[in-house]
Amino acid sequence: MNGLERLIQRIEAEAEDQAAKTIEAAQKEASSILESAEIEAEDRKRQLMSQLEIEVKGIRDRKISRAALAARDEVLTAKREALETVYTRIIGMMDALEGEALYEFLLRRFQAVIKSGAVVIALNDQTARQLPKDYLERILEVYQKEGVTLKLEQQQRQLANGFQLIQGGVVYDCTYPALVSEVRESVEPQLAQLLFKGV
Repeated sequence: MNGLERLIQRIEAEAEDQAAKTIEAAQKEASSILESAEIEAEDRKRQLMSQLEIEVKGIRDRKISRAALAARDEVLTAKREALETVYTRIIGMMDALEGEALYEFLLRRFQAVIKSGAVVIALNDQTARQLPKDYLERILEVYQKEGVTLKLEQQQRQLANGFQLIQGGVVYDCTYPALVSEVRESVEPQLAQLLFKGV
């Protein structure tokens, strides 16, 4: 049995050798697969991180953009409110005109629109109280050579402070809100350019 034992030993040795080679090959293949998987995982990780950075930058940019728009809107609102305050104060200053200052204002507006003919002046109670008592006579004195006839409208209208000059069916609205609105329309484009430039 000596030969049989040797044959068995040789078969066992070859089997062990073959098993060792198979294990070694499997380990190399497993190591190669693991290395490829690690490289692929690292590439995927880089891709995801890059994509995440892009998304985070997009979110940040959108938030910054929304914040800038909100700040711009606040500035615009503040500027609009400032303009409204200025216009309201101007009307308030006009409301405070009385006596000679109000007469001079009435006369300048009268001279700007009336050259001759019959004119009716319409005004509210407050404006009537603020004018000098002889304002009609004084205007007629200035205009007596031009043939202007002047009368005060008998029925008081519901007017804002200021007055209206009526001639031949044409109404020249010199109430304070109307005058401020007229000025506002003429200067608003320039003001907008100055105030809202760069906003």
